[in-house]
Order: sequence, then structure tokens, then C-alpha cells
Amino acid sequence: LNTGSVVVWLEWIKYISWFYYGYSALLVNQWSGVTDISCNGTVPLSDTMSSEIKPVCISTGEQVLANLSIDQSNFTRDILLLVLLAVVLRSAAFLALLNKTRRK
Repeated sequence: LNTGSVVVWLEWIKYISWFYYGYSALLVNQWSGVTDISCNGTVPLSDTMSSEIKPVCISTGEQVLANLSIDQSNFTRDILLLVLLAVVLRSAAFLALLNKTRRK
């Protein structure tokens, strides 16, 4: 999903999802530094602001990331927030289980 195509009033949800951070980090890891993508023809690329489909040949990893609205400079942030979300969610689960056992 291109994060630039999500409606504004639902855009905040991506910041609490570990899928957003994991997918972003995975794509940056995969496509950063790729400089030569062979292009045998043009690939239809839809513009999110219009219904028009433009033929484009994507030849670098940076173009792939730009097409998906992913910023390479957020790689470290994505990894740190994945760790933070894991710690917070596991702590919340531990506290919920602890609270449940104390009631009995």
C-alpha cells in the first residue's frame, strides 16, 4: 500500500502499526543502493492524485522507494520503533496477566 494514498483522517493509524515500520525498514534494506534495474518495457504507474496511468520505467531502488512514499532516512527510526513497540506491547501483556492473577 502506498502510504501517500491513504486518506488524511486515517493516516494516523499507520504510526501505531508495527507492519508500517517493518515494511518500511524491509523496503529500505532491500532497495537502497540498487542502481541498475533492467527495464524491458514500461510499467504502468498510477498517480495517486489522478486516475491517469502513466507508463514509466523504474531503473533505481531510490525510484522504487519514492514511488511507494518511503523515506530512506527513516530506516534507523523504523528499527528503533519496532523494538519500542515490542517492549511496550509485551509489557502491557505482562501487566494485564499480572493483574488477572492478582484478582483471584
